Amino acid sequence: GFKQVGEWLREGQCPDCSKKELFTHARTPRVVKCGRINKCGFESHVKELFEDLYKDWSKTYVRTATNPNAAADAYLKEGRGLNIDKVKGSYTQDTYFKNELKIGSATVRFTLPNDGWWERLIDQAERFPRKANIKYGYNVKGQWWYHPANPNLKEIKQIWITEGILDAMALAEHGLATASSISCTNFPSEALFDLKSQYNAIRHTLPTLVWAYDNDTAGQTGIKKAIEQATKMGFTCLAAQPPYDKHRKLDWNDLHEMGRLTPSDLADYRYYGDLLIAKSPMESAIIRYMHTKRASFYFEYNYRTYWFELDTAKLAKLIEVESHE
Repeated sequence: GFKQVGEWLREGQCPDCSKKELFTHARTPRVVKCGRINKCGFESHVKELFEDLYKDWSKTYVRTATNPNAAADAYLKEGRGLNIDKVKGSYTQDTYFKNELKIGSATVRFTLPNDGWWERLIDQAERFPRKANIKYGYNVKGQWWYHPANPNLKEIKQIWITEGILDAMALAEHGLATASSISCTNFPSEALFDLKSQYNAIRHTLPTLVWAYDNDTAGQTGIKKAIEQATKMGFTCLAAQPPYDKHRKLDWNDLHEMGRLTPSDLADYRYYGDLLIAKSPMESAIIRYMHTKRASFYFEYNYRTYWFELDTAKLAKLIEVESHE
């Protein structure tokens, strides 16, 4: 029911509220949204609405001698909205076959250190017990996938570390240096040791590590453990978290496709990370106050509910007294 208006498709029927307020971009229709932001707020990626268009990549994009990575390239560009120019040479198109089920799929396979690899199934992946496979080469545990387009080490002040490679790729498109630990349970100790050695050779200040695992119990536990271990190695650590969504779990790649990785958005996600790793109720309250500027509010910390209230009048008097001293 869309009507094209310039570069936009408008007046589509919203699947949630049924109002003719749905819109999307005509040339690159990745995300559809309802214009009734406060009363409805529906938002969805087109691949969730039209799954059949995003299932058989190797049939639609047939590999050839001149383009052996045709389906893998298309999956990353069209299915994930990523710029493959920055990662050319770090992945290949491969195949996976499940003997017991007698089914197979093309895969996007990324190279890991020490002859290891990680691959994502791209042809009707829901048919398989899992959508990704990993081969740990000799001593791959403790390593990471380091984005090949990261700046020179002398220029890097922060490295955002995600669980998934595709999430690291998504964040990198917004000016961040990134790496993927492949799993929230794989602490990249060897990679960090090598990084520390390289930095000691060129400068004294190590980069800050921003642990940006998934917003679930496993990811949050992984962040806290990783920060504890990395801090012992001499790194300054921060955290970041994707926003909570009651309808579905959002990852960094989702947010990239939805246009929600602006500098302002990233500041919010860092705020969520700060709350996650706050060491006390008071620290959590101060973080909330500094971010929201609200003088009173209730909040939860470690499964308990607290009330915070700042007496601004007393604070003003205190500041006035100290200024005179």
